[in-house]
Amino acid sequence: MSCFNSAIVPLLCRMINLEELRLYLTELRYHPRFIDAHELFDEFIVHLTKLQKFTFNIKTKLMDSENLFKLPTSQDMERSFLEKFNLNVVSSITINLPEKNGTCHIYTMPYDFEYFYELDNCFQGGVFRRVRYLTMVDTSSFGYELFSIVSQAFPLLQFLILTNEDPVTQITFPHLVLLDLKFAHVDYAELFLTKKTMNLPCLSNLIIEYDLLSKITNEFTRNSTNFNFETLKNLGVTATSKMFDEYFSFLRVVWL
Repeated sequence: MSCFNSAIVPLLCRMINLEELRLYLTELRYHPRFIDAHELFDEFIVHLTKLQKFTFNIKTKLMDSENLFKLPTSQDMERSFLEKFNLNVVSSITINLPEKNGTCHIYTMPYDFEYFYELDNCFQGGVFRRVRYLTMVDTSSFGYELFSIVSQAFPLLQFLILTNEDPVTQITFPHLVLLDLKFAHVDYAELFLTKKTMNLPCLSNLIIEYDLLSKITNEFTRNSTNFNFETLKNLGVTATSKMFDEYFSFLRVVWL
């Protein structure tokens, strides 16, 4: 029997005069049912007749469960809370059929807690102004796009804990053949041309300001293998120098 049903529900059912409830819960189960609007209502909300405000963050983890394909979708979960409680709820559901496990994360918006645990790659954003403490956990690597979303979603974040042994994933443009950075900030030149952050396997034409190229290569002294230069054939720049000519001796260079 789950901790939620055996311990938490009996306690809540006795709080008949409760007017406000903030519930933060992570539940591990070995049967194929996520905690949903109907279970919350039937188990204890129906007994709390004086309840005026109900906010929550609930994550249900199903382990070694059969018939996972019959579970509700995120849209089903959100709709059920709107119909049952008139609550605006965000739902994220992931199912792993081969491993027979699944996870459902639901929380009310606006978010009412100062902490947010186990944010993963399914996070879609939002505004969480109260959150000061965040943990990020996943088995697949976090991408730069996710960190960008997180930085905007948690503007007052003070504490961040990362749990992920995989490196940050590269952003890939598998068919990109021409890249024009002539009027771009140096940060974009660094992002797109550095292999650590970007993979451009077909890039053959690059247009860029000489000063930008000089900055990101540290005046053409950094190892060229750190950059997306391997497939380049044509390079358009505003000027050249002796060090530039030696650095890109294998390319056809066009002055802009």
